[in-house]
Amino acid sequence: VYSTRDDLHAALERYRYLQLPRIKPRRVLQRLKNSQRAFKRGYRAACVGQTDDAFHEWRKATKRFAHQLKLCARLQGDSRAFDRKGVRRIGQILGQHQDLAILRERLQTDPGRLNQTDQQRIVAIVDGAMADLRQSATAEMQLLLGAKPSDLSGENAAVIQLSARR
Repeated sequence: VYSTRDDLHAALERYRYLQLPRIKPRRVLQRLKNSQRAFKRGYRAACVGQTDDAFHEWRKATKRFAHQLKLCARLQGDSRAFDRKGVRRIGQILGQHQDLAILRERLQTDPGRLNQTDQQRIVAIVDGAMADLRQSATAEMQLLLGAKPSDLSGENAAVIQLSARR
């Protein structure tokens, strides 16, 4: 226990005197804008593709963007473009979608003790939940982009709203 504590204290002392290059706010904001564009591109790809992989890529872009928003919260004007809580909410929804995609894949490749009827029933339930999560994530993104809830009716509302913003 004491050697671990001593190692941690030594690491802390090395960190205390570590020389890091100065980060320029303009460069940080440029990276934030790039991350925001990737976040929007991931959304567009998910709307067009409607595949698990497209939603997973959007999730990864969302996580990067949310982390950058959190890190840049002290810079002026960084969180005015996007609501940090909204981005985090989308990330949570997409995370649940990814968890269900993994569960579905696992059920299809290794059903364990489930008979085929039960397996198909559970996969259908998972597919329904995933469709609901895709719709929720898309609706949250539309609200984040400034669409009104009444504009979100219809099957292709996300694509319609997306093409209107280009």
